[in-house]
Amino acid sequence: IEFGLKLPTGTHTQALMDRDTQIGTGTTDLLLGGYHLWQWEGWGMYAQGMYAYALDRMDGYRPGDRFNAAVGAHYDGLAPDYRIVPLAQLESSFRGRDSGPSADPDNTGYQRLFISPGFEAQISQRMSVYADVEVPIYTHVNGYQLVAPLLVNTAIVYNF
Repeated sequence: IEFGLKLPTGTHTQALMDRDTQIGTGTTDLLLGGYHLWQWEGWGMYAQGMYAYALDRMDGYRPGDRFNAAVGAHYDGLAPDYRIVPLAQLESSFRGRDSGPSADPDNTGYQRLFISPGFEAQISQRMSVYADVEVPIYTHVNGYQLVAPLLVNTAIVYNF
């Protein structure tokens, strides 16, 4: 089980930008989630979900509630010393409409579903590289919103 707070630290006052597209929202959000990991005959699998709920408003703006969930698998059984691990994920994201006089509820909120193939490569005992491509299977946005045709994630991880 995971829980926490998203603090209102990102800017939300940029000129000529919708509140929905700012780096921050100006609100404190409650985060509740969980995950489960398991192994089965060379496969590693997981399921996770996270719900975000804005506890307050800033200048009459409250972002829509958000829920993200994912299930994924990676295959570790190619060889004991294999350093590249293929993986696949199915990810979903749901966001409600923003509310308040500073919001644009007709043009906020969405439902998205992605399939995401990728890999993780172990570079050394402490360093690894992760990359995936999120390809949309289903996308529905309310009103007029820009939507990326695909998302690319990369990370270089160093364990201290």
